[in-house]
Amino acid sequence: MKKHLQRLAMLLIMLVFGQQAFSQTLYTVGTGTATNTTMSYPAAYGNYWYGSRQQYMIRASELQALGATPGNIGSIAFDVATVVATPLQGYTIKMGTTTANDFTTTAGWVSGLSTVYSGPSTGYVPVSGWNTHLFTPAYFWDGMSNLVIEVCFNNTAYTSNASTRMTATTWNSSMARNADAAGICADPTITATYLNRPNMQISITGISGRDLAASALLSPVAPMGAGASAPVTVRLMNTASDPITSATVGYQMTGGSVVTESWSGSLSTGQTADHTFSTNLTAPSSGSFTVQAFVSDANGLGADLNQANDTVSRTIILAIPGGTYTIGASATANYPTVTAAVNAMRQGGIAGSINFLIEPGTYFSPTGGYDLTSIVGAGGSTTIGFSSLTGSAADVILYNDTTSPVSGARHTFNVSVPGVSFSSLTFARANIGSTTSAAINFNTGAHNASVTGCVFNDLLGVGNFASNAVRLGDCNGVSIIGNQFNDFYNSIYQIGNGGSVGSAYSSGLQVISNTINRCRYNGIYLISVSNCLVQNNLLDGMHPTATFGYGIYFSRCYKATVSENTIQGILPVYPIYFFNFNGDPANTNRVVNNVISGTNITATATHYPIFFSASFSATATAPANPRDYADVANNTVNYVVSSTSTTAYGLLHILGSTTAANNAKFRIVNNILYARAGAGATLPSGLRGIYISATQARDSIDQSNYNNIRLEDNAGAPAARPLVGVTTTAATNYNTLAAWTAASGRDANSVSISPNFASITNAIPSAAAMDNLGTPLSYVTIDRTGGSRNPVTPDMGAYEYTPSSIDLGLVSVNASASCPAGGQPLTATIRNVGASAFDFALDPATVTVNVSGPIPQSFTATINSGILDTASTMTITVTNLLDLSIGGAYTLAGNLSAATDGNLANNSSNSTVAVQVANPSPYTQDFNTGTAVPAGFTTNMTRNATAGVGQSGCLRRNVYGTL
Repeated sequence: MKKHLQRLAMLLIMLVFGQQAFSQTLYTVGTGTATNTTMSYPAAYGNYWYGSRQQYMIRASELQALGATPGNIGSIAFDVATVVATPLQGYTIKMGTTTANDFTTTAGWVSGLSTVYSGPSTGYVPVSGWNTHLFTPAYFWDGMSNLVIEVCFNNTAYTSNASTRMTATTWNSSMARNADAAGICADPTITATYLNRPNMQISITGISGRDLAASALLSPVAPMGAGASAPVTVRLMNTASDPITSATVGYQMTGGSVVTESWSGSLSTGQTADHTFSTNLTAPSSGSFTVQAFVSDANGLGADLNQANDTVSRTIILAIPGGTYTIGASATANYPTVTAAVNAMRQGGIAGSINFLIEPGTYFSPTGGYDLTSIVGAGGSTTIGFSSLTGSAADVILYNDTTSPVSGARHTFNVSVPGVSFSSLTFARANIGSTTSAAINFNTGAHNASVTGCVFNDLLGVGNFASNAVRLGDCNGVSIIGNQFNDFYNSIYQIGNGGSVGSAYSSGLQVISNTINRCRYNGIYLISVSNCLVQNNLLDGMHPTATFGYGIYFSRCYKATVSENTIQGILPVYPIYFFNFNGDPANTNRVVNNVISGTNITATATHYPIFFSASFSATATAPANPRDYADVANNTVNYVVSSTSTTAYGLLHILGSTTAANNAKFRIVNNILYARAGAGATLPSGLRGIYISATQARDSIDQSNYNNIRLEDNAGAPAARPLVGVTTTAATNYNTLAAWTAASGRDANSVSISPNFASITNAIPSAAAMDNLGTPLSYVTIDRTGGSRNPVTPDMGAYEYTPSSIDLGLVSVNASASCPAGGQPLTATIRNVGASAFDFALDPATVTVNVSGPIPQSFTATINSGILDTASTMTITVTNLLDLSIGGAYTLAGNLSAATDGNLANNSSNSTVAVQVANPSPYTQDFNTGTAVPAGFTTNMTRNATAGVGQSGCLRRNVYGTL
């Protein structure tokens, strides 16, 4: 009923004004020259999807700035730069108004719009230039409200988008729903909001006569606390043709007396004036209040043309005072749920910093999540915090909403205001929506946020882009410290400001001391960021179902620091990845003191432990693309590889332009780049210690020195692989450091020494031969543990260490049997890691191997003669009686002991042996059914459905398993 009365009033206004209309004026909203692409939106004539529903907002202030006054809107036009002549079926335009100042996915589509244009039955075909749509009927605009224009069509196939010229805005001025489906024009889903809007031409026929409107109430505004005093300011606007020189103005607060004053001035058509009353209002002690301002008797002539715009009002819910509040079910809690607390802030705003303490319990967010996109009073020094009352994350579990069916983004918290913090909470993701869904979603503008001591659990076990723990847009100064992330596809994911290099990038992100367990794809993934610190994080193994992934990823960064991180266990394909790492000599990107220690993710994976790909333009572009800079120092790579990959790659892998020399500047110092073939495996033929994609990329290396580059076979002996490769050309692949130095002048002080790591979870070297071989660096004064570096002779790699003068290490225990058999040899390889030769006659050593599996057994061998020189290895036979006569998986757990051994951390080594399992006898096989080769067989015979196996040679089956 209320809507019908509003429409009737509007019709009456239009009838009055229709008798007093004057000339039509064309207003151009937006003068930008950029266009949408054939696939991007907003696009007023976009057919990249079957259907598209879009809404555009024009603020009243924009039209007023153009000189527009109230009147009838008779047409709208969009400016097409590139035509796509596809008929758009059911093309309609609707128009209405809103009190909102921008679009949000939370608020949804603006409803109650009027249809003002319906395209031809054959579909509307856009043309080049301005496409004008005449309205039937015209739409009356009151001169004060924000306009909303909706365009929609729905085809049954797709082509591409016509390009329309558009203008960027600093607020969400457009939103769209795009899909290959029917019913798009009634679909409540919103695909995205946009910070740009098609240019438009709007024709408005103004009104003649006398009309003065109370167009806006400028004060008071939220937030207002109890008992607060505030001035009352009303904006007056001449909305017709006659000049206005005087009027009576007044206001009244709920339950209060009317305050009236006289105003005088001079207002021509469309001009405004602000009047502040001499008497302030005072807010009540609780609840809310309404203040109403009015204007009357313009020019002393009584009622004007339109008395419907003589009054403006605002209801203010009193703000929450700054302080600490409790959320929970107890009798003393201030709010029963997180929803109630968030709604209280959204309704009245806040009048100071707020800290919410959440009582132990499980809490479910409303549909779409907790909305912190707009909180009046937030920002500056005013902050909002959510934390566990007990200080334990395990006590408070926050689930995202469980509404079905799932559609759109499903955040737990959706944040756009600055200064929001979360601490000691558990976030559980149990209902994942679109690709932007996150436990915490920090939108553009959510600056100076923090997430500390929280636990994030993905409970669905789905590896897709909708699995986000913390997702960020263009936010500055965000801290993510001391959290745990379990099983997410994206644990920490930011796409920052994609503008020009440097200060325009999103700045100041700190990702410190977090643990990421079983990552499904991206551990820390950052684009368009500057002055970013990723430090002391542990990425502990990829998820068992993962087949790819990035550990720490940067693209389009500036002055990023990646230091003291450990990536271990099953490694992502790219543990540390940099692309387009912009900088200058004073603002370089740094990768220092990191540990990458683990094994390959799949049997055929190609891993790039530290990867750099340069991108450089010598000329200014938009955005600018300056030279790339990186310092790579004191990192440890311990890669135990069993992959069969034949791709050319490196433990340090450097890509760059094949045409532009010196596209980057590298300093590569004090690193340990070590790989060893896994038990029973061969080191991949394409693996290098350092691989450089082109001679131009080689020339980008300003300095490479004091590194330890070592490639070993599965017994710990040097592998027959080039230590350094420049492209795949044999002539530029160098098997020794001496050859590489002679060809390039680099790595003159580098070595190739086995570091003798204890295991993939303990990459601290113990080799005396490489102790103190590094060089001091002013920017590397600590090691991975935070301990001080030797200021004169630091160690290579991530750790400072002190080797034992007497140190034997067990490199490997080895056995093999493809088919079940007894009496197999079992060997062990030992290395002297100490500083002096080891005399077994004086100090016998014992090797013990415990075998678990189908036939448990143990063996011991004692070495009591011979001398093993420092940095040398020896292989002994532990037994020739290893029994592998039953198929299955065997684990060989070896241990070495010697009375004088000063380092026990490297005395253990494990390996596995897979023995084929025999099929039970008798075995039968149907050769005459279907066209597939029988299970377990390999063949070059042909099969068909009628004749079974063809009559050519070679049908084979291994009775011990599938070949």
